[in-house]
Amino acid sequence: MGMALLLDLGNHQLKVGLSQCPGDWEFVAKISEASFSEIQPILAACSPSEVRYSSVNPTAWLKLSEQLPSGLPMFSLSDGCEPLKVISRGTGSDRIISGFAAWKRCASSCVVADLGTAWTLDFVRKDGSFLGGAIGPGLGLQETALVDACPHLGKPSESIPAGIPTTTPEALTMGTRVALAHSLEGSVREVEKEVGPLARYLTGGDSSRMIDLLPGWEVCNHLVLEGLAHWQPLKATSAD
Repeated sequence: MGMALLLDLGNHQLKVGLSQCPGDWEFVAKISEASFSEIQPILAACSPSEVRYSSVNPTAWLKLSEQLPSGLPMFSLSDGCEPLKVISRGTGSDRIISGFAAWKRCASSCVVADLGTAWTLDFVRKDGSFLGGAIGPGLGLQETALVDACPHLGKPSESIPAGIPTTTPEALTMGTRVALAHSLEGSVREVEKEVGPLARYLTGGDSSRMIDLLPGWEVCNHLVLEGLAHWQPLKATSAD
């Protein structure tokens, strides 16, 4: 195969990677929506033979596609060639491809918590079935909403309270970061009653703020790019 350009377009930024063989990839750059032209030097340097992409931002994708060479083959999971057996309905391509990357890592049942603007929690069975999961407001969104609605409360504490909070900043942290950690782990334990033990993976911009509260979880940066590197879009649709 030639060089594949990997694109993960989220709500606020584009992540770019390159892959020359299945599963082998490198992270290249983060680019803001206002700076999509910054992809031009990357294109000139690598001369990709195809583009594999995941996008949760259709409007921004139209702007980004104007920067890509015409005639360059482009593949997305929306084309109906998912690498997993997808049981859920209407699930975003970013969630499916992250689940695929996690499943490739452990070759077993697993869960991915992606902590971005929204948090998502997705489950994959050992046989490669993507089951779906949950979506909620991200940590930053929760904190911003509290400040906007109740500015007198101030900001949460950066340190994790030991025991029952005794100050308002500690109480805010208990009600956001700590509560989110308990919600994620509690949801996973409930699903484990049905599917058995799950390997736990954490990704997204707030994973570094949450990992200390989630022992037993592994932080994996850029799971969407990793999944796109493993994905072979021209291959028949099935779990490996």
